[in-house]
Amino acid sequence: MGERKIIDEIWKKFGENVEYDDCAFVPEEDKYILFTTDFVAEGTHFIHNVNPEILGKFIVAVNLSDIAAMGGIGDYFLLSSFLPGDADFEFLSEVMKSLYFFLKSYGIRYLGGDLKESSIIGFSGFAVGHVEKNKILKRKGAKIGDIIGVSGLLGKNAASYYLWKMGLLSFEEVLKIQPKLEEGRELAGKARIAMDTSDGLISSLYQLQRINKIGFKVDWNSLPLHPLAMEVIEDYDVSLFDLLNFGGEYQLLYSADRKIIGYEIGEVVKEIQDYGGKGYESFSKTLD
Repeated sequence: MGERKIIDEIWKKFGENVEYDDCAFVPEEDKYILFTTDFVAEGTHFIHNVNPEILGKFIVAVNLSDIAAMGGIGDYFLLSSFLPGDADFEFLSEVMKSLYFFLKSYGIRYLGGDLKESSIIGFSGFAVGHVEKNKILKRKGAKIGDIIGVSGLLGKNAASYYLWKMGLLSFEEVLKIQPKLEEGRELAGKARIAMDTSDGLISSLYQLQRINKIGFKVDWNSLPLHPLAMEVIEDYDVSLFDLLNFGGEYQLLYSADRKIIGYEIGEVVKEIQDYGGKGYESFSKTLD
């Protein structure tokens, strides 16, 4: 069915038709409180014996990326950890130490969480933040004639994965991401819409078209590609589409009346665009 259709069906059980954004949010005086959660598991998001310091930062980053996409400021963080009974608890200690200091670097308080025995190793983060009501960034609200912008270079994580599969790079390079909190604050109150590209550029574009019911036309020949992405395209017969169809990238994609940060990659048009696919999606054939 694919992740998004499953979520649609779940909301129907509650009798609601929800507009999806990177975070849930509720009003409080002159601001919105932002809530987001993200789960990572061994075998799907990271491999056995992964560097715990890098994993700790990754767990934080994937959650704070959602706060960034809403133009928000991070405030609090909780973590649920799932571990087999015979797990190496020194590994957990190192993950938590890394997570704590990474949160501290952003001025975010760690408030605890939960620890359970499980058949797999997994971590479910829960982040809370806030954003001013007049600065919140949502996914809906793009206008025809807007520019499409992206906060940074594309394709690094996908390229790192391909190079790891070929034995040319450590897996940790796939997990090295930074939440674009500063960039999100620069966009807040200025961009019309934003979302993070955690499911890849093509998936993000497809979702924005679906939500806004207008086209997001990209200049594919002038995308800002990371040097690793250019390397795998030129040297290892990997297509640009394959790289942009890959999840695990955490840039901010936005539309605005002008370029605000990063790179301009296209424009919002009336006609819906065909990207040749819908991008990365859990519980779908794209995982093949």
